[in-house]
Amino acid sequence: MRHAIRNRTCPNTDCRLHGQKDAGNIIRHGFIVTKRGRTRRYRCTACGTTRSSSGGTPYFRLQHSRNAFDHVAAMCVEGVSKSSIARIMKISWNTVARWEERAAAAAREFNKCMTLSYELTELQLDEIRSFSGGKTHPMWIFTSIVVWSRLWAATTVGRRTYKNTYQLLADILKSGVILRAPFITTDGFEYYGRAIRELLPGTCIHGQVIKQWRKNRVASITRSLRSGMPNQLDAALMNSEDSEIINTSFVERLNLTIREAVLICSARRRVIAGARSVSPTNSNCCVAITTSFARIAL
Repeated sequence: MRHAIRNRTCPNTDCRLHGQKDAGNIIRHGFIVTKRGRTRRYRCTACGTTRSSSGGTPYFRLQHSRNAFDHVAAMCVEGVSKSSIARIMKISWNTVARWEERAAAAAREFNKCMTLSYELTELQLDEIRSFSGGKTHPMWIFTSIVVWSRLWAATTVGRRTYKNTYQLLADILKSGVILRAPFITTDGFEYYGRAIRELLPGTCIHGQVIKQWRKNRVASITRSLRSGMPNQLDAALMNSEDSEIINTSFVERLNLTIREAVLICSARRRVIAGARSVSPTNSNCCVAITTSFARIAL
């Protein structure tokens, strides 16, 4: 119990001890009686704010058992539809949808906290074309992978603009650690080079792969070095555990996994219903992507 109290923090943002662990300000403050039983409540001695033991978790104010929530999240990850989950668990469709959003948010926060300080030696960046509201409004899912560990480093959903390209690379650099000049491979999208030059000036090896298509087949592939020296590229390929030439095969395989793993989402080639918006709470695309992380978090 002491360990549980020590790890709790005050949820009040106006409290002078907000977010501080082991500050000695959190004490036990009775129980909350619900139809599921008693739930422990805690109080901050500095500001008097109270909170239940489930506060700040996906189980907060849950009207069903935690096991039911875990089963719904697990079935969602395995690709079971919301209607099927509702029939199996004997709960409403809206409840399933709401729980999936909770699980996705929890998975996203978990991965943000746990995927830190990984080494950035070889990266591959790419985009997946999707749409929001209709095919006349194309949207893009920017993806990235750390080749040596196969880590899905960061994702940005939005228009194919410089702002989103910059945001993707900035999120990767915020979580990763650079020990030597990273080797980054992208396609021919023009904003990749600009973002790399601004965020990693003179400290990056940037390779580019441009594919020419003819009758839905790759007719030719052009590989070029956009940043860095040829001897640096040779050294990076020599030190790479997976790549012998400049390529984007690993991130393209990740893109295929995303297309196949997401649930009701326009990232798939053909779907019954596409995403209606790109807001984090309403977008099927965002929810499906973050839910696929639940294999790690739940």
